Formats: sequence, structure tokens, C-alpha cells
Amino acid sequence: FPYTTLFRSFITGSTPLPSSRKIEVQFDVTDGCIFASTCLMQIHLHQFDTYDTLKMALTTVVLRDEKSFNAM
Repeated sequence: FPYTTLFRSFITGSTPLPSSRKIEVQFDVTDGCIFASTCLMQIHLHQFDTYDTLKMALTTVVLRDEKSFNAM
């Protein structure tokens, strides 16, 4: 994924990854929305059919002009 720093920032709210914590990925979203909790360092996704679809969705999230802390 070419936008690793932006992706980390979307999930953690910070550019560097805090060394004491890990990012948690959960596949539990049913409505197609990608949600990140910066406090818990979690990203919630739905099941994607292909890697290309997942990559496109994540790229869209991290390259958005509107910066929210949590969801797309």
C-alpha cells in the first residue's frame, strides 16, 4: 500500500506508530463503511471481494480532502 504514513495517521491520529501499541484490524462492518478508532488504534472493515477493491477503498479513505477522525 503506497500511502502507509497516511494510513497510519487515519487509524492512530499520529504519523509515527506508537511503539507500545499495535493496530488492530476487525472485519465486522456490514454497511460497507470503513471506520477507524484513533483512541483504540482499530480499523473496522467489511469483507472485500478482491485485494484491488480493498486497496481502492483504503486509498480513497486516506487521500480524502476532508479530514475526519474516523470514517468514510
